[in-house]
Amino acid sequence: MVIVYVALIACLIFAHVLIYCLVRSGIAESRKPAPLSARQRRRLTEAWPQQQLVDRFGLFKGQCSPQVAANGEVSCGCEQCSRWKMFPQGRLRGGPTWRQYEVWTRDYIDQLAAYLWRRAEELCLEHMSILEVGGGDGRLSAHLRAAVAAQRSAASRCIVDIHCTDSGLRRLHVCSPFRQSVGLLSCDEALAEHQPNVVLCSWMPLRVDWTSSVRACPQVREYLLIGEADGGICGHHVLTWGESAAGGISREPDEAVDLESSGEECTNIPDHAEQSARTEFCAEFTSGGSCAQEEQLWQHSRQPESGARATCAKRGRTSEQGQPMKRQRRPKAAGFLRVDLPELSRLQLCCTDERWLNFTKSQTVSFRRQTD
Repeated sequence: MVIVYVALIACLIFAHVLIYCLVRSGIAESRKPAPLSARQRRRLTEAWPQQQLVDRFGLFKGQCSPQVAANGEVSCGCEQCSRWKMFPQGRLRGGPTWRQYEVWTRDYIDQLAAYLWRRAEELCLEHMSILEVGGGDGRLSAHLRAAVAAQRSAASRCIVDIHCTDSGLRRLHVCSPFRQSVGLLSCDEALAEHQPNVVLCSWMPLRVDWTSSVRACPQVREYLLIGEADGGICGHHVLTWGESAAGGISREPDEAVDLESSGEECTNIPDHAEQSARTEFCAEFTSGGSCAQEEQLWQHSRQPESGARATCAKRGRTSEQGQPMKRQRRPKAAGFLRVDLPELSRLQLCCTDERWLNFTKSQTVSFRRQTD
């Protein structure tokens, strides 16, 4: 009888322990963050439709009342402007968690893929090698690969390869879902290894120029610069964009500039050098600085050039169709002809855009090698 009682008590104790363990397991499981759904995972890697973002943040509608500070800085502290600023910084709740210089929209990616297919036909290439330098987290190349593959026609004989490279200095690739596709190479190393026909560069660091190395690569037929152009915060104002030492923005066609003989002391700066304001604030950001500190450093670096940038929408251009405008800039970049691409630029959004402006600050500009 005693044995039966002992066995019964043991069973009761075992049952209580089992129930306790199950309950504790359930509580612990409930405290874990819920796994991302397939839709949420897709959202992290897909580009947004442009109009969706324009409507969501009320961009380019001039509904704000920006204030001009004593130092000439224009800003708006309304809730919508604050939400838009936080979105590319990766600080808006429910938005992306990564820093975006260029906000890649689905419309832009599709149009860029169509442009590259068209250029492959015009250049009569059976194999087009596209290289992105300074690719950061690899998102542009990843989106572009998918779009290029989707737009490939059955009759096309051209093979398009897209390679993404970055120096890795800012460690933007570390937490990226596309990190496996980012080759850790400097601009010069990437050009030597891949010998591309087309080079892409998005948001070249301020006062840094990689285009001299790109033009020196004999296989390059064209390079595309994405970001703020003349007078903006991308690249070097002379070596990249062909502006005069006196700060001139527009020139007539017969006043073309040879970027290789501009006479300025600053020469091609290697992409691994921390000599630009962009590199400085990125180093601050990746070493533990806040987004607010990053933005403050960035805005400070932009101050001297803000006046020149304000006239960008009014400058004359040469369209892709070759139709001359009244005023245009055609820097003779060692045999390369500048061609602005308004059909791409109108689809762009970037981190320096303001809601009260009626245009985006980011542009896409092509430089094409001239053949005899």
